[in-house]
Amino acid sequence: SQESDMHDSDIDKEDKRIDLNVPASGRIKLSMQYSRVQEVATLAVKILLSTICMKDAVPDGPAKMLDYARRSLIKAAEHLGYQAIVYRLKREKYYWRKLASIPIQRVSNFRGKIKRVTDNLVPSFYDLEPGDIPKIRWLQDKLRYIYPTRYESNHVDGRAAYSIKIFVKVLRITLFHKTHSFGFELATHFSSSLPDEPDELEIPAPLLALVATAIHASIEDQKHTHSDPGDFKTNVYLDVYQSHIDVLDEIKTKKLMAYHNLMHSIYELV
Repeated sequence: SQESDMHDSDIDKEDKRIDLNVPASGRIKLSMQYSRVQEVATLAVKILLSTICMKDAVPDGPAKMLDYARRSLIKAAEHLGYQAIVYRLKREKYYWRKLASIPIQRVSNFRGKIKRVTDNLVPSFYDLEPGDIPKIRWLQDKLRYIYPTRYESNHVDGRAAYSIKIFVKVLRITLFHKTHSFGFELATHFSSSLPDEPDELEIPAPLLALVATAIHASIEDQKHTHSDPGDFKTNVYLDVYQSHIDVLDEIKTKKLMAYHNLMHSIYELV
């Protein structure tokens, strides 16, 4: 087409082919946008999801998430060579804020998918009945749900954090279920914390902490005997997420080999 044959040889901020199509409702949709805008937003979704999984799964507040989304859009537009879009993303607040809502919504969908999986797995895995407040509090206290436990005998294997099967199951279902699942693309960015073993890739700590936070939220939902699982409002669980990051950081700092073995084994299993 004529559009695909044209290139951004110069900056033209009035380029109508990159205007946003915003419906009366104000909720911008990817499918309604011009092709170049669609390309940028689609690539930005992948970039933002990678940031969430690799660096910061629960940004502290909407402003930080907006900043991540804007950066992902600019990076995508620069990668695609669409300088007119880069120009507007850097200078027009309405433009970038509206467009940022697309990758932000996809992140919300991604987290929601994880929470739906943990909602299904948590009751049977932890042998939880709705309304069993004492057991729920016991599991949540000191993050006992990340360890192998026996509630009846008050036993916790404190040496085996995050080694229980539910973590592998959730990651496999949400990220590695099919051959074209996003997890396989994401895994190309994984690394090893051991310089001598660069090929022994690890699940990133933010991703594992996000799954743990979703498990916490699903356990929380079991407090109510007659209600549907709640939405995964991650801002509510920011402290929980940070607690998991702190636990993982402590393991990594004090026992690097144990940390590597844990994260690499999870990667291998998923």
